[in-house]
Amino acid sequence: MDEALTLALECAAAAERDPMWQQDPIEWRAPAPAWIDDCCIIARKMSRYELEIKLLERWASHIAPEHRTDVMEKSGMGKRLDRARTLLAKQTTTGHVIGNEIAGA
Repeated sequence: MDEALTLALECAAAAERDPMWQQDPIEWRAPAPAWIDDCCIIARKMSRYELEIKLLERWASHIAPEHRTDVMEKSGMGKRLDRARTLLAKQTTTGHVIGNEIAGA
């Protein structure tokens, strides 16, 4: 699972570096959400909710603030972010064990 996450993160980083989306004058544009979605799916399966949140927040930071809420809602990323925050809060309060680590420790 770690290798899959590493590869997906590399693809997401490449999408962020792609000059095509950066040159587009449309203010709501952001790097390809599919790579971020793949990273988030893997992170969630690994119970790495904090990483999932950071990835989603980073992706959203590329969107002009006045369009961010609308794009997050339409793309489904806002719902994913809310769920990841809920899962992280639950993991932190219950001390759910992740591998050899204890969440929130």
